[in-house]
Amino acid sequence: MKAIKLSLLALMLVASAGHAEIIKYNFTAQGTSVNYGSTSPSDFPAGAASYLLPQNSTLSGSFFYDTDLHALYTGPNYNDYVSTTGIGIKLSSSAGYQFANNVTAEFYEPAVHVDDSNPQDLFRVNASEIDSHGISNDVTITLTGKTQSSLTQSSLPASLSLNDFSGDVFIYWGDGAGKEFNYLATIDSLTLAAAVPEPETYAMLLAGLGLIGVARRRKQKAAA
Repeated sequence: MKAIKLSLLALMLVASAGHAEIIKYNFTAQGTSVNYGSTSPSDFPAGAASYLLPQNSTLSGSFFYDTDLHALYTGPNYNDYVSTTGIGIKLSSSAGYQFANNVTAEFYEPAVHVDDSNPQDLFRVNASEIDSHGISNDVTITLTGKTQSSLTQSSLPASLSLNDFSGDVFIYWGDGAGKEFNYLATIDSLTLAAAVPEPETYAMLLAGLGLIGVARRRKQKAAA
């Protein structure tokens, strides 16, 4: 009887472990515009984004979010999911630019914004990083619904497709001393990568399998 109870408990753990996951999307994008504000390209240091992101750059990267996140800020038609873990952006450019969000005290945590409203639905992921010199990089990925029904509710969507959305990547670079660089690229491919289980999921799965093994061994001993 104990073996049966343990087996049932293990199966429940395994089943619940499959619920939590991180959804990851890979994308590519083509540069469309560059804005140097009141400055010019020669005003920027050699390692700045202005040198590493010419307008004709091709971007490739990924963004991800945890389906178990709960909205921190809510409104009539939107939810904002903010977390130091479970949300992220990584990208690189054909000209050498690199970005991977790095949470620091100076910036907001990575966030996902879901807006299900008129005239168009919006899904936005943004993240920031700052280096030791105070130079900041902000990256925002925005998917704009082609119709108002692209999102059915103000929550994290289970799937995203360029059939339903148009997308762009916005990159901001600033040194805190007046030099600012803005870059825009249009997303031309968006594919769902395999869902990435959370660490807790692996732990629960192993625990469930361990209990099943214990139950089987006890059953074999009882039979013997």
